[in-house]
Amino acid sequence: MKRMFVFLAAASLFGADDFESYRQSIAAEYNDYYQKEMKAFKSFVQTADGIPDKVNPYQNISVIPPKTVQKTPVVKQDKPEVVVQKPKNTIPDGTPSDSQIKTVKLNLIDPKKLTKPESSPVTVTPSVVTVDSFKLAFFGATININKNSLAFTKNISGKTNIASIVAEVKNNDAELIAELKKARAEYSLNDWDTYILVQTLVNTIYAQNMQKQKTIHAIDLLRGLGYKAVLAEGEDKNTYILIASKQQIYSKSFFDKHGSRFYVFAIDAHPRANFNTPMYFYNSSEDEQGAPMDMVMHKDPKVGSNSKPVKLSWDFDSKQYQMNVKANHDLAALMDMYPQVDYEIYMLSRSGNTLIKEISANLTNEIKKNNFSQEKAMSFILRFAQKAFVYKTDFDAYGFERPFFVEQTILLPYSDCEDRATLLSALYREVLSLDSIGLRYPGHISLGVAYNGHGDYYNYGNRKYYVTDGAYFYTSPGVSQPSFKGVAAEFLKTK
Repeated sequence: MKRMFVFLAAASLFGADDFESYRQSIAAEYNDYYQKEMKAFKSFVQTADGIPDKVNPYQNISVIPPKTVQKTPVVKQDKPEVVVQKPKNTIPDGTPSDSQIKTVKLNLIDPKKLTKPESSPVTVTPSVVTVDSFKLAFFGATININKNSLAFTKNISGKTNIASIVAEVKNNDAELIAELKKARAEYSLNDWDTYILVQTLVNTIYAQNMQKQKTIHAIDLLRGLGYKAVLAEGEDKNTYILIASKQQIYSKSFFDKHGSRFYVFAIDAHPRANFNTPMYFYNSSEDEQGAPMDMVMHKDPKVGSNSKPVKLSWDFDSKQYQMNVKANHDLAALMDMYPQVDYEIYMLSRSGNTLIKEISANLTNEIKKNNFSQEKAMSFILRFAQKAFVYKTDFDAYGFERPFFVEQTILLPYSDCEDRATLLSALYREVLSLDSIGLRYPGHISLGVAYNGHGDYYNYGNRKYYVTDGAYFYTSPGVSQPSFKGVAAEFLKTK
């Protein structure tokens, strides 16, 4: 017998004044949460000596921090299991152990859970409130959403039955989905940023304790935006979003379904949080629709511009250099919402362009002023990446493996090998128009750059890529760390 999640129609009427009063109260609640998050992030960035005792910057806010799970979830054997596979963890340099990468066994939902809606289906249209814009705060940006598209959400707030909530959002979400599509294009949001937009929206329009309503509504919005998303319910009685991703996500529970890998997220938790409760998913005709999310950031999202000066200093050929650049705290805060993804995603991304161009302009000016040859310019840029930042492994500095986009490398107190390789790739491309590839060794990430150099190199695509290691201090291009000299490397694409 095929178990399907049946969508039923329901709607009700309410007044504009009631909706606006409700909206304002919920928006105020979420604004308090948002301000706490931003305050925690800014305090974290400004910490001069890193995070004492590996304190998580999200400890004092309502977002759940990621945590290590040591116990494999147990699924009751009297229910049909869906067998899933454990991924091979290939992230080096402080990679989480196998015990930190969990699979979740998901079962078909118990049909008894699909109770009737609280009210009988009706065919009337929700009342129309005054046409006006709802202003959604999103990492320093203000996104205007037509208030009409949100009017029906008050109906959902009073429902607790899953079938009723699903019916309400499916019957009324079309206009809101159109608003979000417009915002996604206008603010240049990639797939993952769009998920964060949906997460921010539902946490703004629903009260904090409405976890079920937020989750179900978010799934309908994500599906409407073209993504594969599945509803699941844990034995902990919470609902979860299962999102398909083109690329592997680490330290996250997952399951394979319809040719895609779905990762488990909670709508009111930080995306790096993991959950190991046994789960049951709701079969739906929409499960196979949509596309997996692409985690690459192809361009900078147009969020806020809370930029503050950062002083960078380094030495080269017995001379001291320094530059002052502006890094965008709002952009870095959005970047910090990324789950744990592979290093290649950071190298393929084209984020932080404003900052990269500013750094590159300073480096180019010094290169021209000193009349550096290409070889000398290569070494000059490498020395900048080696010495303008304080090196510390992610586990020592932050307590978990944490690759950075460029904006984060500039703002946060410590960085390590993969962060410098990502930064170097962007700088060599911008300053010298040179191609590069990432070099993945056991426990280390370096960079190979295609130019007329000398020393250690790798052949890739009929070209020589010379080793350029941002974590091997005071060395020049073409010099490998002794433990990796002559070692076969896995190539990571940068374009």
